[in-house]
Amino acid sequence: MTCKQCAAFATTLPVRGPADLESIVERLRQAVADGTLEYAAFEAEPTLAIEPSLLTLDLAGPLPDVMRYQLGCPHCEQRFELTAETYHGIGGAWKAVG
Repeated sequence: MTCKQCAAFATTLPVRGPADLESIVERLRQAVADGTLEYAAFEAEPTLAIEPSLLTLDLAGPLPDVMRYQLGCPHCEQRFELTAETYHGIGGAWKAVG
């Protein structure tokens, strides 16, 4: 269940290509910068622990084949996830989880 702070992020956005991924990442970085969302690093999944941080990811450089990032609302604790399959250039989505 979302709150007023994170309600604008409680929508599913498909990643249909690099432009979608860039747009979503920039929006998420701004949300983290202004305190609307908090970035959550993975601790339980070793394969994702070596993934570059969403906050420092160079979208112009080579990207991991598969990306999965989790963010949360610091006010209501709603969890969100961004997944992207960059190897083929499409696939994935931004969505609320849990």
